[in-house]
Amino acid sequence: MRFLIWLLLMLPALARAQSLTLGEYPQVQTHFGLLSVVETPQQGVSRLYLEGYTQPLHENRWITIRGAFIAPGETANWVLVQTMHSGNMCPVSYLVLRIEQGRLNRSEPFGDCLGRIADAQLVPGRFTLVLNDPDLNVAARRFTFDGAQITEETLAAAPNTAAPAGAGTDVTRWIGQAPAALFQDPGERARFATILTAEDLENLRVSISVANRTEVRGDWVFGAGCMPHQCNAQAGFWGLRISDGAAVAGIFHAGGAHRYFGAPQVLSDPTVGAFVAEKALR
Repeated sequence: MRFLIWLLLMLPALARAQSLTLGEYPQVQTHFGLLSVVETPQQGVSRLYLEGYTQPLHENRWITIRGAFIAPGETANWVLVQTMHSGNMCPVSYLVLRIEQGRLNRSEPFGDCLGRIADAQLVPGRFTLVLNDPDLNVAARRFTFDGAQITEETLAAAPNTAAPAGAGTDVTRWIGQAPAALFQDPGERARFATILTAEDLENLRVSISVANRTEVRGDWVFGAGCMPHQCNAQAGFWGLRISDGAAVAGIFHAGGAHRYFGAPQVLSDPTVGAFVAEKALR
């Protein structure tokens, strides 16, 4: 059932921005007309309309209004819109509308291939959206729309102060998990930082993003996968030895330009060699 959200959230008149409360709405009543999402399932498309405008402001497979707001001392209405296409490659993005009497400004869609919303803020003349970033070396990306243009800032990840993960249960906890889940653990990032640079670690994460679950082979737990939409071009693996926590990794490229990481005596373990022979791209 469709419903109407009347008016906008009035922000407290504070000097600094506060986090906004977001929702999911099919329509909102702004001071300058009804803003609504019109779905046409037979065409597989949704369109965003503002009362008084004959042409849609935006169209995509799915559109959701995440909230509408007014900053202290302003009459302009600011609206955050989430938009999503039907493909499987970076489907979600966002746009911001600034609506005034007789004027409508909107940003270009932004934020595709990023994570969930970490924060949204509004001060007079500026709407800010912070999105989590899957990149291990980036905490988030901050997008700011001033009604005319949108700017993007990278927020660096905090230094990792965790101690490297160890052997035994520190390794077996990953059995049956998604291989990329390991890199969300600070202790594992510290472990792999002993054999890979920060750039190589991020490259490895991307290279195993499409994967089956990890598996046990003898004294080893292995994770392997490939790069999204490029599985025939780039892939990778990591391995952890249960008995002593030793780590190895590799990034595979079609044509044989492979790179391996780890102590030579660990990489020469026959179980590692057999796994690599099975998984490496040709």
